[in-house]
Amino acid sequence: MRERLLAGDLWWNACAVALPLTLLLAVIALVLREPEERSRS
Repeated sequence: MRERLLAGDLWWNACAVALPLTLLLAVIALVLREPEERSRS
C-alpha cells in the first residue's frame, strides 16, 4: 500500500485526497454559518 501511495504520482494522490476534504469542510462551514446570518436579518 505504501509503495502505491508514495510512487511517482504522489502529488496526484495528495490532491485526490485533499480536494474532497477541502470541499467537505467548505460545505460544513457554510452550513454552520448560514443560520447565524439568517438570525441577523
